[in-house]
Amino acid sequence: MLQTLLFSTALIIGCYSPIWAQTYNPVEDLIQKYLNDIRHEEAFLRAFFQQMPKGGDIHHHYSGSVYAESFAQHIAEKNYWVNTQDYRVEEQRPRSTPLSNRDTVWRTCEQLRTAGLWEQTTQRLVERWSILGYQTGQRGDQYFFGVFPYLNSAVSANYAAGLQEIKRRAKSEQILYIETIFEPVQCNDTWEDLRTFKSALLLAQTKRDSAAAQKIIAQMMEKIRNNHPSSSSCISQHNAFVRSLHENNAIDEENFVLRYQNYALRMLPPIDVFAQLYLCFASAASSPLIVGVNLVGPENDPTALRDCWLHHQFFAYLHKQYPSVRIALHAGELTSRLAPIEELTWHIGDAVHSAKASRIGHCASIAQEQNSAALMRYMAENNIVAEINLSSNEFILSLTGSAHPIQMLHHYRVPMVIATDDAGILRTNLSEQFVLLAQRYPKIHYRDLKKMVANSLQFAFLEDENLRKKLLLQLDEQFRQFEKNILSEISPRN
Repeated sequence: MLQTLLFSTALIIGCYSPIWAQTYNPVEDLIQKYLNDIRHEEAFLRAFFQQMPKGGDIHHHYSGSVYAESFAQHIAEKNYWVNTQDYRVEEQRPRSTPLSNRDTVWRTCEQLRTAGLWEQTTQRLVERWSILGYQTGQRGDQYFFGVFPYLNSAVSANYAAGLQEIKRRAKSEQILYIETIFEPVQCNDTWEDLRTFKSALLLAQTKRDSAAAQKIIAQMMEKIRNNHPSSSSCISQHNAFVRSLHENNAIDEENFVLRYQNYALRMLPPIDVFAQLYLCFASAASSPLIVGVNLVGPENDPTALRDCWLHHQFFAYLHKQYPSVRIALHAGELTSRLAPIEELTWHIGDAVHSAKASRIGHCASIAQEQNSAALMRYMAENNIVAEINLSSNEFILSLTGSAHPIQMLHHYRVPMVIATDDAGILRTNLSEQFVLLAQRYPKIHYRDLKKMVANSLQFAFLEDENLRKKLLLQLDEQFRQFEKNILSEISPRN
């Protein structure tokens, strides 16, 4: 049962300290006592964390964060084609469709609406595009990553509406900043002249020969500069698209800011991954809105596992070419159920030391890393951030409770942030991630939660330090008001 906390309200006066301060703040102890009382009262927890300021959500995929109902609305507005058997969606009906199936399998949204089938189709699409369609017994990782191919056409149907939805939801949750992994740089070049390097790259990877790999990568880069002038146009078009979308839709406001990360797909052949990464880095280096580069896709994909070391070598080379571009990497999103145990021993450390990532997405396998304690101490000393995604780790990795490394990361003082990953697919939000944190890990104090929130702005890939300072000051004021409101709610009634 919820217990009333008794204290003197005079204690509050003058004792508030900024969120980034290291000084003792007695208010935080009072609120921690309240959290202890409501830890098993989920409705109270949800109300608490819905109101609590959350700073930023900085491990966030655009395509997985818009809700499926919205994507269904977007394709309906564009009258896309829907495959009524497997619920694939295309802007145009595929030409390969057999004549016998053209009028029965593929139908436009308008045709489905006219036939009275749109509501039923929408429900099927929502199930296909989120975990609502998950069946017990399916592998979570395969189901989750299998959603994205079905989403591809829907994602691009209305970027403006999608960004506005993300912004609207963020503001309702007291979120000041979103850093979203958005879209790759599109380029039709086939990179055929680079494919002669594939064997040499894979040999260098087999030998773990960094010097050889860096030499080959430099030769590839020279080929790109000499033989692929169209890449500059691709980069310019991508940056112009992001700028136009961002500015024309007035995404930034006084109390909300959004920035973008470019990404490459880690499941592609190594030549294509390097070419994508080059485009990503060059784009981010020339756009104030695109603030970082990442790799996406299942880390346990066979090609991704084979080429992980090589991918980190690509990042090492491009980091030297574009030192201003910040790097976040999905690393350690693995368990021994999904990958050979030896793969769990080095991905995170190599992402930190070789690829020069300053933020690590998931960090789920860090307990199995060789010299894990030394790695975590290094991360703590060098402010290498662990991006924690509790719902995502539970669904994809079946990782929860004491098996999750969050308490160990906390013990070694690794800076952490709490994030959603793919809120639309996972049917969650940032408030729920803090609810899960409070329910599962009672040793993590309220002041630690505040620090995680502050970390989401302090370690955001913002180039404008004045903007970062402004957001931190706004966050500080939000916490000041939030704690005042909470203390008034739990104080004795006259």
